[in-house]
Amino acid sequence: MLSLLRSIHKRPISLIPGSLLKDIFHTTERSRTRSIDDESIHEFISRRFGDGIGEELISGMVHGIYAGDYKTLSVRSSLFKSVWELERKHGGVLNGLRASQKKRAPIDTNHEEETLRKSLNDHSLQDLVDCSVWGLKGGLETLVTSLRDWLEKKPNVILKSSESIESVVPSPDGPSTVTSSLGVYEQIDHLISALPPQVLHSCLGPTLQSRLEVLTTNPSVTVGVVNLAYRSPRRLNPIPPAFGYLIPASIGRELNPHRVLGVVFDSDMMPGVEEETGGEELTKLTVMMGGHYYSKQPDSIPTNDELIKQACQTIKDQLGIAQEPFFAQAQIQKDCIPQYLVGHHRRMSQLHHQLAPLNLSLVGSGYSGVGLNDVVKSARDNVINLIKNGRSTGLEDFDIST
Repeated sequence: MLSLLRSIHKRPISLIPGSLLKDIFHTTERSRTRSIDDESIHEFISRRFGDGIGEELISGMVHGIYAGDYKTLSVRSSLFKSVWELERKHGGVLNGLRASQKKRAPIDTNHEEETLRKSLNDHSLQDLVDCSVWGLKGGLETLVTSLRDWLEKKPNVILKSSESIESVVPSPDGPSTVTSSLGVYEQIDHLISALPPQVLHSCLGPTLQSRLEVLTTNPSVTVGVVNLAYRSPRRLNPIPPAFGYLIPASIGRELNPHRVLGVVFDSDMMPGVEEETGGEELTKLTVMMGGHYYSKQPDSIPTNDELIKQACQTIKDQLGIAQEPFFAQAQIQKDCIPQYLVGHHRRMSQLHHQLAPLNLSLVGSGYSGVGLNDVVKSARDNVINLIKNGRSTGLEDFDIST
């Protein structure tokens, strides 16, 4: 987001909406003296850049990243955090950009990112410089299976993959206990929970459930994902070489009846990952549906067959592709993306202090970011803290007392 703002001076003025220019260069007394702890993405964007930018642009970005409603999600705990902090610290976005340039310090990076850069070799770092997305041949599941295979060879590692957790009893002054569907595990020195927050809460005893009620605050949304593949002698028209497109909240049900959030052109986003197809052009699309729209009507979530029909109809209506795909697959990803509601940062700070006496730390998409990169980084930071300090909650980044 900051790199986009920095590029404004390079863009023709006629291409920039007047409301955006007016609001980004204007600093009001109201914004200069703001001391609020958090607000929704919608509240921040509409106040700074106008309602049109939010409805037409930002809501679509939020659909693509969070499958959520930008009117309810926290700006402080979203990808817009850095822009929000510019206004909070300097009274305006432009003032913040100027201040950061005077300090000659990059505002898009921080100490943690620099540490990660140093941990990569020059070849790996160069590959990532201009990379906006990354993937693995065979799919991202190869990351998990490779880690599993590596861990299984370690003599000090035991993997229990066919058991469900029923109860978790962390202790402030001794070993903890975990009960699974197949047995009880005692004498646990430290627990790292990757369970979704609400699932973890259900596994705790009554006393801890009462104390850690914040685990239940954020809901999660369900997303329908449809993968489509088409074969043709040449590239399908009218699909341009692109990442895909996102559908903002301003597009009503009459133009988007199946509540599609966006369409990804997988063939362009990840070229070369598919096998050869005998000279034919292979076009792969992923259609994302539902999210916060399903949350408002939970009884109307389609079946997999219905999802495929809806996705094909959407591709026909929006892209003009009438031919049937030679491959179609649909899945309902239930409660797959946590929704960080306004106040998430404050609640996580509270949770950090509540967990501090216990030998329990938290990782996963429910706390420090919903993306795979966020999850990997938070798990890494958690382990580093454990090795360095002997204790970790996994929420140290939220500690406002330091």
